[in-house]
Amino acid sequence: MARSTSCCEGVWGSADAAVEIIRPTGGDPSRVIPVLESENTFGWGPLAMACYPAIALILPTVDEPRLKSSLARALEAVPTAAGRFCNNGRSLALNGAGVPFQVVQSGEAQAPEVLEERQLLDFAEFPNPGAVYRGKAPVMAVKLTIFKDNSAVLCMSRSHMLFDGTSAWTFLAFWSALARGEDAKVPVWDKEQVIQLIPDEEETLQLGEKEIGKKMSAGPHNQAIKAIFTLLSKPYDMAFRQFGVSLHRDRLYFSDGELAALKSLATPKIVEPGKDNWVSTQEAFCAYLIHTLGHHLLPANCQDACKLLFFLDPRKSLGLPANLLLGSGMVVMTFKLEKFMSLTLTEIAFSLHEALSGKESSNNMKARWRLASGAQEIGRVFDLYSEFMSTKGCKLVLGVNNSSKRQLPDFGGGRCEKTVTNAGPSIFLPAKGGMEVFLDSQVFSKTGCSKAQKQKALEALRSELPRL
Repeated sequence: MARSTSCCEGVWGSADAAVEIIRPTGGDPSRVIPVLESENTFGWGPLAMACYPAIALILPTVDEPRLKSSLARALEAVPTAAGRFCNNGRSLALNGAGVPFQVVQSGEAQAPEVLEERQLLDFAEFPNPGAVYRGKAPVMAVKLTIFKDNSAVLCMSRSHMLFDGTSAWTFLAFWSALARGEDAKVPVWDKEQVIQLIPDEEETLQLGEKEIGKKMSAGPHNQAIKAIFTLLSKPYDMAFRQFGVSLHRDRLYFSDGELAALKSLATPKIVEPGKDNWVSTQEAFCAYLIHTLGHHLLPANCQDACKLLFFLDPRKSLGLPANLLLGSGMVVMTFKLEKFMSLTLTEIAFSLHEALSGKESSNNMKARWRLASGAQEIGRVFDLYSEFMSTKGCKLVLGVNNSSKRQLPDFGGGRCEKTVTNAGPSIFLPAKGGMEVFLDSQVFSKTGCSKAQKQKALEALRSELPRL
């Protein structure tokens, strides 16, 4: 599709698209709410790092006027999504500037059966991140592509400063409920509860020393990193739009039956007294990924560790509403499995379960989120994230964003059955009868494997599944 600049600075739209700005009634330009530093951080990265991620949905049939009118009602209830950033991305003006809603009439007979990541370049809108940051482009954009049989691809993209993944799916659920004519619980967009949880500088430094065993430095690292990203963003964004950089993750499908069989196989039959002989589907599946990829990508005598990074929702641990909208309502919990190549599938699953479950895990999640948020506010995150994200001594690295339990929305024309997003790193998404897995390139790059080894390992993830 040809692309041209649309009505808002930094927004790219197709030349044959009709664009309408959906606005809530009113809007108060004088009302400005704060943007947390942990949210602001997501605004100055390149598009390839999901600073403005998109969620695309295949709709079996579409009612365009209903989508637009229900979106207007959703924006009435959630005015942040219709606002604009100001004060160099540190505030959000609830000015009712609105959300551009583009409609494209496709010449194709019907919507694609499968959405490929790279198709987001056609089905989604990706504004210039700098323009969004400066308040010159919208914090959210919607694009609707309608096919001849009235099926459609609906894509909502938004600044990560506005909504993290949980918030984006919460907003979609709210919007779709309004489209179905249902009374829906309004998401919480006021951040006062969150602000109260962020520690002051003294407590943040104490938490940091306890977590990483040293004082977090106040050096120039944060400013230097931001400057580098800002400098590289323009050419990187061009590569993203022209070549789909970062939109080529390896994709696999696993049925509900296959996942259940994996869970059964990974569940320990005998455990120590007082231990839990249960594992979740996520723990079993991640154990299967680690066990299978390790044995196909690394030598059998490998003594190195495996690093896991789970991108988790801390709202429950923090005592916050599940429908609270944030740009940074997530926490990265990291685990290191030493000499994982010598562990069985069950042992790996059990180790993950022990690390992820229980009150201690909830307390750790709360402490980790407060520390990370406090460190962002005082500009001392370099040492912290260097420690969290370190992969020293690790031969396999798996970052997991498990979104497989998200409810696919129904906007009144039937529930969508397929979705794709460029959120990362490795992401699990809901699909009809199972889930789809998009594996980040880092999973393979750290092992130093060849293309042939990688392909064999991907095939093994399917061929070595337990028989149903």
